Amino acid sequence: MYFSRVTVAPQFLSRKELLNLFAGNNYTEHQLLWRLFDDDKRQYLFRRELGVEQPFAAVGQNNTLPVYYVVSKHAPVACQGLEVISKPYKPQLLAGSTFGFTLRANPIVAKKVDGKKNSVHHDVLMNAKQAAKKQQLSSDDSVTFIDDAGKNWLLGRAQNLGFEISDSELICDGYQQHRFYKGKKNQPISLSTVDYSGLLTITDPIIFEQTLFNGIGRAKAFGCGLMMIRRV
Repeated sequence: MYFSRVTVAPQFLSRKELLNLFAGNNYTEHQLLWRLFDDDKRQYLFRRELGVEQPFAAVGQNNTLPVYYVVSKHAPVACQGLEVISKPYKPQLLAGSTFGFTLRANPIVAKKVDGKKNSVHHDVLMNAKQAAKKQQLSSDDSVTFIDDAGKNWLLGRAQNLGFEISDSELICDGYQQHRFYKGKKNQPISLSTVDYSGLLTITDPIIFEQTLFNGIGRAKAFGCGLMMIRRV
C-alpha cells in the first residue's frame, strides 16, 4: 500500500475543472484522481483538505487549492495537472496502541420502507433531527441527541473495525451536505459528510490495518472513508 500527497498544478487544468475544484465538486475530484492510476489499478481512498501548504504551488497559490491525501494499493503516477509525493504505507500496529485519528465519513442508516424490497438509506444526522422534532425535544436536548447519533454511528462500528474509542474522546462535527452531478447524463448525486476526530485504541491489529486500507462506510469514491492516524 502507498500513502500519497497530491497537489494541483492549476495551469494545466481547464477552467471548468478549476471552478469545480474550488466548489468542492466530489465527482470532479474523483475523475481527477482517477488519472493517477492505470485502468486495472484504480483502488484508492482519498481525503480533500484546504489550507495546507503546497510545495509545488506558485507564489500566491499556497493554501488556496485543495490537497488530497490518498491511500492506494498501487503507487500513483503524476499526470497533467497533478503532482504526487508517495511513500510505502505499512504502519506499525500493536494491540493496545493509542493513536489520534481523523475521519471524514458518510454516516447513513438503513430503514425498511413498505412496498420496497431494499432498505432506504438515510442521513444519520438528518434522521436524528427528525426524530428529535417528533419527540419535541428542547433545542439543547436536540443538539445533544443529534450529536450522540453521529457519534454512535462510529462507536457502533469500532469493534468490528479493530479499535475502540472512548465517547468522551470522540468529536463529531463539520457536517456538510453535498450535491453534484455525475457523468455525461448529469445523474444527480447527494450525500452528507461528517468529520470525526479523537483518540482510538487498537484492539485487533490485523483487522485495523484492513480498516486503514479499505476505509469506513460508503461514498469512498467521493472522498469519504479514509481514516488518518498519528501517534500520540
